[in-house]
Amino acid sequence: MASVSDEVETTYAVAPEAALAPVLARAVGHLDGVELELEGERRHLEATYVDTADLGLLSARTTLRRRTGGPDAGWHLKLPGADDARVEVQLPLGDEADGVPPALRSLVAARVRGQELGPVARIVTERTVSRLVDGAGVVLAEVADDRVAARRLVPPAQDLQWRELEVELVEGDRALLAAVDEQLLAGGLEHASSRSKLARTLGDPQPAPHPSFTPGSAAGEVVVHHLAEQVERLVAADPLVRLDRPDSVHRMRVASRRLRSALRTFAPVLQRGQVRPVADELRWLAGGLGEARDAEVLRDRLREQGAAAGEEVAEGVAHLDEAYHRAHDQLLLDLDSERYRRLLEALGSLVQQPRWTEAADRPAHDVLPQRVRRAYAEVRTRMRQERWHEARKAAKRARYAAEALSDTFGEEAVAFAEAMERLQEVLGRHQDSVVMREHLLELAERATPREAFTYGRLHAREQARGDADLAEATQVWAEVSAKQLRRWLRR
Repeated sequence: MASVSDEVETTYAVAPEAALAPVLARAVGHLDGVELELEGERRHLEATYVDTADLGLLSARTTLRRRTGGPDAGWHLKLPGADDARVEVQLPLGDEADGVPPALRSLVAARVRGQELGPVARIVTERTVSRLVDGAGVVLAEVADDRVAARRLVPPAQDLQWRELEVELVEGDRALLAAVDEQLLAGGLEHASSRSKLARTLGDPQPAPHPSFTPGSAAGEVVVHHLAEQVERLVAADPLVRLDRPDSVHRMRVASRRLRSALRTFAPVLQRGQVRPVADELRWLAGGLGEARDAEVLRDRLREQGAAAGEEVAEGVAHLDEAYHRAHDQLLLDLDSERYRRLLEALGSLVQQPRWTEAADRPAHDVLPQRVRRAYAEVRTRMRQERWHEARKAAKRARYAAEALSDTFGEEAVAFAEAMERLQEVLGRHQDSVVMREHLLELAERATPREAFTYGRLHAREQARGDADLAEATQVWAEVSAKQLRRWLRR
């Protein structure tokens, strides 16, 4: 059974012969209610790291290792999480000859895409552990004094040695980590130059510089750069969806929607034969993500509304929770399918080997703003027709299109995107209310009379909420449809 946790830590460079105990004691002495336990527990840790030949995992701030020694010996996969935290997945050691466990292989499959995984580094750490505890003896953070011997197993081979200090939260919060960091820096320590032991061993990959686009840049280059960003977001969300991490389905769904929207809006720069199959498969993927996300949103909204009204809605919440887990289980099957694998390959080809049309070589200002203008025209039409759900989707497409061009066209594109986002959000709240009311009626039909009465009361509240959202949407539209927001679209 895998263990999944969040890892929040800070690492410092330490001179080989430095005396750390006084530095730590002074630092902790400035913290109220925190004590330092210098137990001096020693651990001998040996880790073999695996990656692709081109270090694709390391480049994506992901590490995969098999480590012996210490209380958490086993396979460790570390993934980028929210707010600079990392998500750590642990599995038992098993037999070394068996290689990477299948459960971890599936979590990196979208990143690796069929490439072989092999040893890239071996790192031996002699660790001395101390702890920060509160007055009740609860361990707030673990402090590790590490003496590291590392060997690079990919060319050019290299041996390295160094010493570092890690402070990792256990039961403490980020405020504690920030306070400790402030005191350690004041005491003369410096942050480590690399973000991990593996990065120091193999070299910390630097992100590619962000290209600088202008309205005169080639339209195709602007569009493909945006597509590449969304593909990266989709791939990054993949393992977090598999682990059912908070908000991961939403993030992956947004990435798939942005990709589809860009392919539709900026279709003239790419050949239809390459775009159409990808767009169709993204629609399939978005459908599975949508099933899970919609159930999640409804569940959370019902719980929130019940709490606000003081009503008991446990049965309804449980029903929606079951719907979410059914949809998520199906989504996992989708992500393990050959169809999904082919979609990832097609997306890779789309951004690495795009098949251009003549329009792709023309200046961005000659091609792209008019495509956003067409997206806006659909918003205007749907608002005039009072087709609110379609207007919301059109506003989202217009927003996504403008955001894709914000680096190229600057503040005018940003202001337009923000305006469309305002409209999208208020229409989205209205649509959520419509869907919630439909679900409340379904719940009432199979409920006891008392429960049905509760759902009826919530239905009335949702009706009032939806009406208020619709009134606000009309006002927002009057503001965001101003001509000055669209001047950049007439270049």
